[in-house]
Amino acid sequence: MRYLLPLAAIFVAGCLTSSYTQIERYTLEPKIDVERTASCDLTLGVNEIESTRLYRDKIVARVDEYSVTFHSDAVWAEMPDEVITRALMDGLVASGHFSDVADPVEIEDADYTLSGELRKFEELRTTQPVMAVCHLRLELREASDNTLVWFDTIKTEVPLESQNLESLAKAMSQAISDAVRIAVKAVVARTE
Repeated sequence: MRYLLPLAAIFVAGCLTSSYTQIERYTLEPKIDVERTASCDLTLGVNEIESTRLYRDKIVARVDEYSVTFHSDAVWAEMPDEVITRALMDGLVASGHFSDVADPVEIEDADYTLSGELRKFEELRTTQPVMAVCHLRLELREASDNTLVWFDTIKTEVPLESQNLESLAKAMSQAISDAVRIAVKAVVARTE
């Protein structure tokens, strides 16, 4: 009995003083705006864009060349690499160039494969204005023999309108849109 009262007091104190931080989730909404091109009979398998652990769901802010921090009360609603993969596939389909664009396992004997890595996806605080940065490394290969056709690291930066997370989400969405537009143009040019 003598231990019951102190345990009850600890339990009640823990319940009354617990702190809960609301986590905000921000969406990425890239707009697909690519040039429509002549259709061909080629197929393209698009692999899932890979990313490092750093750029998963946490919102990353670069504070200097070798240091990053995270927004502790906010995350991306979806993994940026998944959003970019989907936007890239949507852009390639919207171009009208390929007869089929899908995951490589869904296309039997694809003509080409596209793979990539998200190299940077962060708020850059070392510049004025603050920028949303997206660096996307892509490789286009002939599927039959894995011959490299094209590669590039597409780098897009979009200034934030104001210094808040909604503005960052909007600028990041635009950075993805810009990267997709550049990527689609390059892939179409290498497969004509």
